[in-house]
Amino acid sequence: MEERYYLALGYGGDRGASAWFEWNFRCLIGQENKADFAARDKFIQDFVSATENGQEYVIGASDPSASYVRTFAEFGKRAVTERDDLFIFFILEDATVSNNQFRIYLKKDDPEAELPEYQIYCDGFDVPRDALVWMQEQVGCRFYVTEDRSEMMIEFPYQGPEELPVIQ
Repeated sequence: MEERYYLALGYGGDRGASAWFEWNFRCLIGQENKADFAARDKFIQDFVSATENGQEYVIGASDPSASYVRTFAEFGKRAVTERDDLFIFFILEDATVSNNQFRIYLKKDDPEAELPEYQIYCDGFDVPRDALVWMQEQVGCRFYVTEDRSEMMIEFPYQGPEELPVIQ
């Protein structure tokens, strides 16, 4: 079956912040050892020396349902809260029309309404509805938009202790 869209994970901003994000994301998905400080320092130094500020980096997600897609989103939420010099986004590329990409940028939580890690404010208002539906089906997430279209959120399934039954 041919895909309707391709998914990619993106980030960018200050090159030091991007290096920090890349290293920590790699550690979270088991590609690097967080305790290897020498490897971390070398990675960050090499990354910074080979890149420019404002550059964007993209990681292809050949399997949109892979756990690292959710890890990317949840870590991205924390990262944009910790680092003002960083931006995190998803790219949905239309597989039927070349160079037709749509972006969903992750946003910081509203300070008055902190959400759990699996609920993430985002900006994807320019993404076509069928692309959002495709992402929901392939990734296993849900998108919500307020009635006045002032806020948008992506939510992943809750992964915690089962809820207690309600006494009736």
